[in-house]
Amino acid sequence: MFRRKIFRKRRVPRDSFWEVNCKLERIGSVLRIENRKASSRNRMVQIYLDYIEFWENGIKWYGVKGVNSPHDMALMIHYWNERCMCSTKLEAEFPNLKFPVARKKIEQGEEAYLDWFWDNQCSKKDQRFAKLIDLCASHQITRRLVSFIQLRDFGFCRSIGTINGIELRDLPRIRITDNWDYEVRMPTQAYEEYAGYTPREFLGKGNAQQAFQLLIESLPPNCSPATYQQGRGCCPPAA
Repeated sequence: MFRRKIFRKRRVPRDSFWEVNCKLERIGSVLRIENRKASSRNRMVQIYLDYIEFWENGIKWYGVKGVNSPHDMALMIHYWNERCMCSTKLEAEFPNLKFPVARKKIEQGEEAYLDWFWDNQCSKKDQRFAKLIDLCASHQITRRLVSFIQLRDFGFCRSIGTINGIELRDLPRIRITDNWDYEVRMPTQAYEEYAGYTPREFLGKGNAQQAFQLLIESLPPNCSPATYQQGRGCCPPAA
């Protein structure tokens, strides 16, 4: 007597974002979550379970936890990426969203953001670069640029975030030394040297005031103000 074998159809496990993608399709969105991301032009959302991040121009402007509704998540993705809603409108749609001051400022335009940026940098009182930050915040050229700190370097960027995926970090940098003075270098030589490497494009050194003056003299003309890429239909600067 032969036993009858019953073959059950193997179930293919659903993607963890299957339900959200279905909601996106129902609301008419062409976007789908792939590899935990959904993007359009220069905007993107990144998702980890019930946590969603809002990105634009390579900057994470906000992240929020507790988005448990697939429908709400789909709408957030659609509104941010495709309808290019500003933070105020998103907060009106979803009261649990509270975008930070930085996002509010960039939506008012580059000038408002840069004023806030340098005031915020000064308030941090960085142990290594506090004097330089104060000098840069009070100068009409450097105050219109974005600064960053990378290892021992204090550098500048002509863009807020990326422009077409590229961050414009091609300006001179200031490096703090073991002796607590400062060296001014061109960007390609602003990283840690390997043993035996002779730095090129070394522009000079001195205290904070001297390094700052050398920096100003070394900046190319028309290097500021830093710009922010506006996507089509996305957050035009305030008039």
